[in-house]
Amino acid sequence: MAKINLRARQDHFVCSILRKKGEEACPTHFICAVVLEEMVLRHLQYVTSFVTAHEDIFRDKINAKHTADRKKQTALQYKQIAQAEPRILNYPSYLSGCMRIM
Repeated sequence: MAKINLRARQDHFVCSILRKKGEEACPTHFICAVVLEEMVLRHLQYVTSFVTAHEDIFRDKINAKHTADRKKQTALQYKQIAQAEPRILNYPSYLSGCMRIM
């Protein structure tokens, strides 16, 4: 059991900047897994408590995000339609050319 706890305390994540640019670019080099896990847990607890205490505000923010995402997706789809329209308009002439070949 002691070996498992010791190993868990030694697990770490190496900084990607360190791997890409070297030790001069990142003085920290790595973060221990237990420290990162604790940071993530605290942030989750913070977010959960905020949502619990301010459910209406959270719901409004989520709805606004979904609305913005839907508008962005709709704009992208309209753009794709506009780009496809010239091909669609030329499609009948393409078909009539194919029919003559047959």
